[in-house]
Amino acid sequence: MRLLFGTGCITFCLIACGDDATVGDQGGSSSTADPSTGDAPGSSTTATSSTSIEPSSTSSSAASSEDTGADTSSSSGAETTGENPQEFNAGFDVTDISPNEGHLALNVYMGAYGPPFVRGPAESVHDNVYIRSFAISFGDVGFVAAVADLPGFGNNFTADIVARVAENTGLPPEHIMVGATHSHSAPDFMGLWGGGPSEYRNPVIDEVVGSMSRAWLLREPATLEVASATGPNSNRRDWGFTDDSITLLMAHNEGGELVGSVGVFAAHPTVLGQSNRQISRDWCAGYIDTMEEHTGAPAVLFNGILGDARAGSAPGKFVDDFERSFAYGAMIADIAHENAGAADAISGGIVVDYTSWTMPVENVLFQLAAAIDLLDYSFSDSGDGQSVGATSTYVRLGEQLQFTSFPGEPLTRTGLEIKSMMTTPHQAILGNTGPAFGYFILGDEWMTGRNDDYEETVSLHETAGDLAVEAIMDLVESDRW
Repeated sequence: MRLLFGTGCITFCLIACGDDATVGDQGGSSSTADPSTGDAPGSSTTATSSTSIEPSSTSSSAASSEDTGADTSSSSGAETTGENPQEFNAGFDVTDISPNEGHLALNVYMGAYGPPFVRGPAESVHDNVYIRSFAISFGDVGFVAAVADLPGFGNNFTADIVARVAENTGLPPEHIMVGATHSHSAPDFMGLWGGGPSEYRNPVIDEVVGSMSRAWLLREPATLEVASATGPNSNRRDWGFTDDSITLLMAHNEGGELVGSVGVFAAHPTVLGQSNRQISRDWCAGYIDTMEEHTGAPAVLFNGILGDARAGSAPGKFVDDFERSFAYGAMIADIAHENAGAADAISGGIVVDYTSWTMPVENVLFQLAAAIDLLDYSFSDSGDGQSVGATSTYVRLGEQLQFTSFPGEPLTRTGLEIKSMMTTPHQAILGNTGPAFGYFILGDEWMTGRNDDYEETVSLHETAGDLAVEAIMDLVESDRW
């Protein structure tokens, strides 16, 4: 993320495939946001109800994820474990959310460089942007997750999406995760850089809801496998390490055909610079298109522990930064695909859990933007100042894979501390999944001069990192399997 003058971003990678049908329909299609369709998104900051799928006699339903109201505490919902002797089911959906010429004429601003409006609105679409959704269940327990080729979502948008998907699917809101790849050349759904017209944004939110609902509807019996590898990236805060892991989750149908895969890798999509005014997925396009070519299945990309992770470069000479960014993403996809043959089979069911906590909001930039009605966020006001609620969803698939969602951009040490509590051979953090609440920095790293303290200027509060780590580590630790 770049709010004023600096760098930053977060992503997680997921590969998925499936029929692009509308809810209740069969057959495949790829839809584009249209200003004439759908309901306008709501402005609620939290889902108002939690609807659970009827659990089996051997599983418990998740509790509601209400904020604790305390600045330093976290609340953990009841673990939901599917232990029926049933198989995994998986479903996928991919939907185009690119703006058309009519939308661009109304000024679609791109994140995530510079102050609001300074970069200017997008001039054209270089490569299309998408919402990619996948759903997994085992017995009566499951979840649905999606990632959009956007810089991030404000909590006004995520609350509306989660509430509507919960209503459509019957899933508890805490089992619904929506994130963004954090491309710095994609439409702004956070309100920090100029936003965009409701004629474009409202239908996009409808498409996100529809995509996630379809993924849940289109689940079919599947076997799951997971593999891990490493890829080239670097740390822009001058740590000698970063999270260079690539995690690849794959689903095959009963005929052995690949129906979807999920890859996770951390690198800011900032190969395309601030001068670019063509909408693009940045390096994520290279990963997705190359993985699709390798597998014949659509690809979804989430960024992992991306807060201070800088993209590397592929060998060779390139005509321009679009070619350079594509080559880097293609290289990451090649590495992931080459290691798919060493994947471990997943067995043993599924665990889905969640936690919620409250963070103070003392960042002057966020407060000023909210005061002049630029932000797509809602904060709570009290006698002690402003605050905001955050949540994280935890998933364990068998004894092979653990991952959590993260509501913003965890810095390397922040994310790796959470991973240190995980005990499965394969692990991931879905960065920028939930509202995009900026950077999360551990207290002992706060204002230490690294990267000229840029990330600190786009963090809600100096305690944000420690509060998130405490809450999510307690969540992971509570799964004593």
